[in-house]
Amino acid sequence: MQLRTVRESTGKGLNQTAREIGIPQAQLSQWETGKIQPTVKSLQRLAAFYGVTLEELISGTKAAS
Repeated sequence: MQLRTVRESTGKGLNQTAREIGIPQAQLSQWETGKIQPTVKSLQRLAAFYGVTLEELISGTKAAS
């Protein structure tokens, strides 16, 4: 998964993103580094927050329109 790539493309920092979606910063960091895997529900929440599809969130690239 390319969670960090997508987050960085939004210009938001790790702490800001974690705070805005209501999770601990350490948890988001662990998702981004692959230490733990987010649930599908968490991925859906992140995708909605970033304004991307699940596919875009997982691949780190924008889907063709």
